[in-house]
Amino acid sequence: MPTSPGLTRLGRYAVHRRVELGMRTQREFAARTGLTERVIGKIETGHSVSKSTYAVLELVLEWKPGSADAVISGGEPEIAERPDDRPAIVRDNWDDQNVQDMWGLGVTEAQRLAFIKVYLHDRAASEVQGEQAG
Repeated sequence: MPTSPGLTRLGRYAVHRRVELGMRTQREFAARTGLTERVIGKIETGHSVSKSTYAVLELVLEWKPGSADAVISGGEPEIAERPDDRPAIVRDNWDDQNVQDMWGLGVTEAQRLAFIKVYLHDRAASEVQGEQAG
């Protein structure tokens, strides 16, 4: 299925930013986002995905909301500013401060819902692991 030049462009930008942030493989990126490697592959090869998936992409790549649409339209992504030197929001660092930081970044409703979905998935998986270990 052919892709649009804008989606292909977004894929290239996503790969570049992923590597820039230290995620050399799609597997590493998938682990941080909660997205499957298949979905990551779709994004990076210029295929369309859901708006909530773009919201997760923007959050993990530390782009401001709307950056994915901007890149698709020929513009540039905007890097989100964090309130201080705390590390970016990553899945292995869920805590109250991280959640507060995410809300303070001016994220969209779609990004908030995507974040909550990944958070709840990780929390449930952690509880299952705890039950199996105990």
